[in-house]
Amino acid sequence: PYFEKALELEPNSYYTTGFEGWRHFQNEDYVEALKWFNRSLELKFAFNKVAFIYHGYTMEKIRELGLEKEAGIQP
Repeated sequence: PYFEKALELEPNSYYTTGFEGWRHFQNEDYVEALKWFNRSLELKFAFNKVAFIYHGYTMEKIRELGLEKEAGIQP
């Protein structure tokens, strides 16, 4: 419930959206995680370590699991 409340209060926070992606990554929902990391990086690219690093990890997992189509990326 804490992430949902944080997103409700600050929907355009790069920090909150980045950690929402991290939460989905930890739950192995890589397609959803990628959406949140992309959003976070759109909001702030520079010095956004969580989203930048985990975006790479997420892309690796998506490719490893063959989820490119579901994620809307080229194989």
